[in-house]
Amino acid sequence: MTVAHDWDVSVRMAQATSPLGEALRQAGDRALKLPELLAWAGDDAAAVLAALGPPQESFAEATMAIGARVELELADGSAATESCAAPIGSAGPDTRRDHRAIVRAKFLATGGPAGVLDDLERLDRLDPDRTRRLITAAVTG
Repeated sequence: MTVAHDWDVSVRMAQATSPLGEALRQAGDRALKLPELLAWAGDDAAAVLAALGPPQESFAEATMAIGARVELELADGSAATESCAAPIGSAGPDTRRDHRAIVRAKFLATGGPAGVLDDLERLDRLDPDRTRRLITAAVTG
């Protein structure tokens, strides 16, 4: 097995809002003192930082691009590649578009009862007693 650094994946992660990009934007030139940044960006650290632009005013359009690519070279010489720009559920346009479905699927996959999903989606409009009963039903199945 060989593990190789993919510069493009690292740059996309730095350009994203989370977990790294906005912290670097907020830090500005102070980020150039971070050993972790210098370890992967080396002499290009200042250019990577400058390309990020100014800090964002909100997280409304936040992204989380922790991508990965796996390449397998098979015994017969052929190769297979699979990649992902961002994991399912991470901040970004796909999650904003599919957020409700992602949350519903996760809730059900962890054993949450389907019968409480509709009420959970309107939790902010329930009175305290109904909220208590709903949360109890959600966690006890």
